[in-house]
Amino acid sequence: PAPIPQPTLAPVQVAGITITHDIFDYVVDKTDAPNGAIPVLNGIPSNARCDRHILRVCNNYNLKKYICVNNCHRFHVCVGWVRGNCQNTDCDLDHSFNSNHNLVLSNPMIDGRFSEDDLHEQLKTNLEFTMRARSRYEKDSTTICAYNVLNRCKRANCNQLHIRDRMCWEVQDGNWVRFTSEQSEFLEKNYRDPSKTNVMILFDNVSGNLRPNQSNHLTKIFGNSGANVDFEDMKLCSVSGSTYKIRRLSTPSDIFNNLGSNTRWLWYKKQRFSWQFVEHGQSQKFYEISLSDYFERQLQSGDRVINYAHGDTVDFDSMTIKDCDGNVKESLCRRPAEVVSSKPNNEKQIHFRDIWTNVTSNVVYTTASLPANSHEYAFVQGMMQTTINPNIVKIDRIQNQFLWKAYQLKKKKMLYYFKGNATMLKEQYLFHGTKADILDCIYKGNLDWRLHGSNVGCIYGKGAYFANTASISDGYSSGSDKVMLITMVLVGEACVGNRNMDLPPENLSTKRPYDSTVDSISGASIFVKYYHDEYYPAYAVHYNWKDHY
Repeated sequence: PAPIPQPTLAPVQVAGITITHDIFDYVVDKTDAPNGAIPVLNGIPSNARCDRHILRVCNNYNLKKYICVNNCHRFHVCVGWVRGNCQNTDCDLDHSFNSNHNLVLSNPMIDGRFSEDDLHEQLKTNLEFTMRARSRYEKDSTTICAYNVLNRCKRANCNQLHIRDRMCWEVQDGNWVRFTSEQSEFLEKNYRDPSKTNVMILFDNVSGNLRPNQSNHLTKIFGNSGANVDFEDMKLCSVSGSTYKIRRLSTPSDIFNNLGSNTRWLWYKKQRFSWQFVEHGQSQKFYEISLSDYFERQLQSGDRVINYAHGDTVDFDSMTIKDCDGNVKESLCRRPAEVVSSKPNNEKQIHFRDIWTNVTSNVVYTTASLPANSHEYAFVQGMMQTTINPNIVKIDRIQNQFLWKAYQLKKKKMLYYFKGNATMLKEQYLFHGTKADILDCIYKGNLDWRLHGSNVGCIYGKGAYFANTASISDGYSSGSDKVMLITMVLVGEACVGNRNMDLPPENLSTKRPYDSTVDSISGASIFVKYYHDEYYPAYAVHYNWKDHY
């Protein structure tokens, strides 16, 4: 009988790979972080009477030592120019309101009755007032001296606390006992997030050089385990059931006087299930282009209740907004802003694995939300903005020690095959659009199209799909609130894939399978991986396209 004809296999097309976002040994790029995002003032009524007394010059902008908070609603202009005494002939700070940041803030006020010169004079007047004003809310006995932090306090009998840090946390065990610097930083990081109502401090957080009295108290409180901290009631509950009061000490609010060491407070309003920064809105008499600063000013002025818009009141004791009948409409929250240096430490590289936080052996994974004014946030944002520029809601770092170890072990194995030539790994950051409701599964066990399905089909092979541009992956992130993973991928040697590939074919020159399949012989933009230990989900970017259409 005649032999049965065999199907003709298409020849394997070896692909050349260009690296778009190199990993560079997991070093977070040390480019300067942006000095805060441009504020958003959409929806201000055209006939609004803006409150001119709340207008402030941003001190972080003038110091240039710290990155400004995200969505800063203070003017980024030279304070010397405002006062009329800038002596720097080469001043690189703005001496006008023409920057995009300043135009957003000034446009609602500038009209036929209020000019840029009037705005300049108003800022000068407000500066002089804040130098004289004093808080009626903060107590000297629990306030850290801002001058002492700068080593400039000359008062012989200063009533404020002389601590070199601008904040610290204490627990009451008879007397007030200071937490270690590591514990204070841990508590502060979580306290800044308004969604965090409580947090567990593990015994591992008790470290460093302790004074004998401090060590005795903390060891008694924590024992060999941990304790739960309640930020709402400002209490600590140990595993044994004992309850202790805690408190946060800090430098005075910067709403009146800012030396550079004062504390900037941000106000948040709870909307449905999440806390949103209070940007702008109507008060009783005026429209506040900086509603957060307005609330802070009224609190520091000693007000307990203030009249608000539409007959509502703001109760600072209960931190609520109430209607005219006393019913609670919304909850408020006040949290300190993060202080981030404007320049990265050029002497020390920032490695991805070294900056993991709150990682413990009793959980599979943790996530860390990146501060919007951090260098790491700017680094990740920069990769996204290469091809798209959406509204970024938040960026989370994914910290799974098991996936990370598996990824590193596979990397070593591939290096063995490549005879130690690391360039053959073609390790790079790639994008993957996904759905928010499967993030927990991804964080625990990595991307697996066999478990979660595929929204791209399998035209280049049956595996997990990645792209080297965010614009491609954006099309595969579903929902109005989108999620995109930025993933470390070992691309290795690749060939052009097809829909019949369950695994990559054999590379005849190396006698081992190709590591990846792609969409094109040259200039590949889509990558398919078949083994989940060859990629690690490093970041999850939550974003949307609101107001972009």
